Amino acid sequence: MSNTQVKPAQAPEKERMYKIGEAAGAMGIREQYLRKLIREGKVVTTKVFILNALQEPTHTFRHEIAQSQIDSYVSTKGTRVANRNDGRQRFVLYATVEEMVAIKTAYPAVEITKQKSNYNKEKSKAYHAKRDAAKKAALAAAATLAAGKLVVESN
Repeated sequence: MSNTQVKPAQAPEKERMYKIGEAAGAMGIREQYLRKLIREGKVVTTKVFILNALQEPTHTFRHEIAQSQIDSYVSTKGTRVANRNDGRQRFVLYATVEEMVAIKTAYPAVEITKQKSNYNKEKSKAYHAKRDAAKKAALAAAATLAAGKLVVESN
């Protein structure tokens, strides 16, 4: 006799399906972003036709997302709730230098890092110079047009 047990065939368990709002909450993203992922084909959904009062399918439907899709997204992308691997949340703090010193002395165990600025002073100067030159040229053209000295040719 063998140790193999024969069990009757069981129907596979149905996977839990989520509506868009529920799935977005479980994934830690906004509904609009989830809809974008669906349009781009990055999240697979099932279209479920909505039944009318007579339990007949209508032409309208809703997307339902399987638990496995949510799990695969979260495992590859993580949730948007926490940006760290240990589950702690990241906060952005706007403070003066004096306030930062006071915070660091009051909470020495808290790690505070300065975020790199994307501000480029030279690019900003060049942009403003170009914009001011364009304004001056437009004002000069408007002044000469008002004085009747500028002739605009049309074809």
